[in-house]
Amino acid sequence: MERVSRKKLLFDINIPSHVKKLLQFLLAFSVFQNIWAQPDTLINFNPALNQLNYYPSVGIDSQKIFDNTNWNKGSEPGLSLLNTLPPEITYNNSGFSDFLLAREKFSPADYPARTAVILFVSENGILKQKCSGVLVAYNYVLTDCHCVGIFDTSSRLRFFDSIWVYPAFDNGYENPVFGKSLGAEYITFKSNLTGFYKKDIALIKLNDDIGAKTGWLGIAFSTDDSYFENKVLHKFSYPGPVDPTDSSRIFLSGSLYYNYGTLDLITSDWIGYNITGIPGQSGSSLFYTNNDEYLSFGAQVWSGQSKHLRITPEIFYPFRSVINNGVSSFKVGHDNAAFYYISEAYPNPFNPVTNVNYSIPQTGLVELKLFDIMGREVLTLINEIKVKGEYHTTIDGSHLSGGVYFLGIRSGRFYQVRKLILLK
Repeated sequence: MERVSRKKLLFDINIPSHVKKLLQFLLAFSVFQNIWAQPDTLINFNPALNQLNYYPSVGIDSQKIFDNTNWNKGSEPGLSLLNTLPPEITYNNSGFSDFLLAREKFSPADYPARTAVILFVSENGILKQKCSGVLVAYNYVLTDCHCVGIFDTSSRLRFFDSIWVYPAFDNGYENPVFGKSLGAEYITFKSNLTGFYKKDIALIKLNDDIGAKTGWLGIAFSTDDSYFENKVLHKFSYPGPVDPTDSSRIFLSGSLYYNYGTLDLITSDWIGYNITGIPGQSGSSLFYTNNDEYLSFGAQVWSGQSKHLRITPEIFYPFRSVINNGVSSFKVGHDNAAFYYISEAYPNPFNPVTNVNYSIPQTGLVELKLFDIMGREVLTLINEIKVKGEYHTTIDGSHLSGGVYFLGIRSGRFYQVRKLILLK
């Protein structure tokens, strides 16, 4: 029997020419599998410039079972040894101890307690306690996406204007040795921009390298659930003053708390234990240590079962590219492109104007065209020779009807398509 290729069979059937044109375009770009499921890349928001940028895609090593970034104990003296055995007394029949004032067990200024940070959001000149976090590099903090922004009435993520980060903060006071830093950039996943937090995790890049003094934890993943069995994990956090489910449980606001134990909850996306979390603990980490290595495996998102979003390879590798390699967000106007790349449109959905960034690593013909859902070419944005570099293009849809469109770029052997939605 003659073997017929899918491509030949597809174009032997009787379909309108304009639809066939779009299908040919998509096949040439090899994106049938990508149009509806683009990889979830990182975005970067600079609050000072009110500027949103996109990071290039990062490869995921699906063969690795375990990986981690480095940790560092900092330049300042002070080290506390943590218990590597499960607690004798647990809370609420969980595997974890209750929340204890950290200073009753060890100094909050010692490593690793001093890697924990409290986040304050500035509103009308007043600092309000928002979340917890942990230093994971000399100038990066791991926390939650909902700790750096909230959704507005249009279901778009609105980032906070300013976030102050304090390490080793306790009893309502800044530690003068380590000071504080303002968040310079917020890094999270593109999928969080609309609707709800699909990966409720984020990094904050700091203006100051406070982690050089405090030290930091590594971030890590294990795809083997048995890794967590019988391992003792630890947590430092800044709970709010009252447990919303039990008013008799009162906490000292602005004080560092500690608990530890073995996990009750291990799923593909979550790790946690059967203690209801307290507002203010969002963004705090569950980390493992044998008093030699220090590795965060997740950040608290939900109060129920103190659920922490588990760091998976899809989270780990993009974050590692930022933490380890200092990969900067995609900027416009620098002739240093080393790869072909086109960002997602931003905003998207849009009305009437949206933007895309793209880069080409060598001089050549660039075609950037917009097609409607029926495959008709509605707009040629670029059809010219471009020199190596990074570029920005604005798409004006004021003369187009609302609906779904496809933006295609071709240069050399590079092909890519982005889906756009014009709202009218």
